[in-house]
Amino acid sequence: MVLPGYLHFSPDGSLYGVLVEESRLLSSDDFVIMQFTGLLDMNSREIYEGDIVKCLDGYNAEVSWDDAHTGWHPFGSYEGAEWDKSVEVIGNVWEHPELLTPTN
Repeated sequence: MVLPGYLHFSPDGSLYGVLVEESRLLSSDDFVIMQFTGLLDMNSREIYEGDIVKCLDGYNAEVSWDDAHTGWHPFGSYEGAEWDKSVEVIGNVWEHPELLTPTN
């Protein structure tokens, strides 16, 4: 994960590249932009969309936006997950999808 130095947009407004280092431009096909949730885990680590968190009940779940509750929730990997301030970021769905708790 890297913080971009500069976002490059085409004249039609679509993102086509991200400058990550001086004179190193990544194509928009080479990365995923992650939304910061504004939340921190139990270790004060920033939580981003797509992060996998360990929940109090022992399940691991993906953090995603929940329209029904208008907020960020660790829903997506099993039914009934609940948000708690004691979650811990243990990875993300792009680098460590195997960390998600199976639904059955």
